[in-house]
Amino acid sequence: MRYNRQEPLRYTFAKPIEGDFTIIINDHNDPEDQTQHKTGSGRLEVIDLSPGGMRFATELDLPLNEKDFLIEVSFRFVEEDVKMVGNLVWKKEKVKRFEYGLDALEDDNKDNQIMSFLKKIHGG
Repeated sequence: MRYNRQEPLRYTFAKPIEGDFTIIINDHNDPEDQTQHKTGSGRLEVIDLSPGGMRFATELDLPLNEKDFLIEVSFRFVEEDVKMVGNLVWKKEKVKRFEYGLDALEDDNKDNQIMSFLKKIHGG
């Protein structure tokens, strides 16, 4: 699990950023079938972001530790489209919403894009 609140480039937004998410479901009834289905989108707020993942909040109660699905998050900030896919690694119930930790899938290109994005908003 790469989620680490102490990552040097973890950026906490002063005001959470609105975005969307979809659930990507893998059909594993047949091991040869690698078909994926996407659910409709749901609304969320991105609270913080790093190359390794993010913390977000939504009103929906999503299951944890499900091996057959991934979460795809997308949002726009500082004229940049950001998209991240990963696994939910923790959940906290809050008043009228849930907060989640998303562990991003390993991808050097995506890590570099997020690093560049974070450096830009940090002014570096």
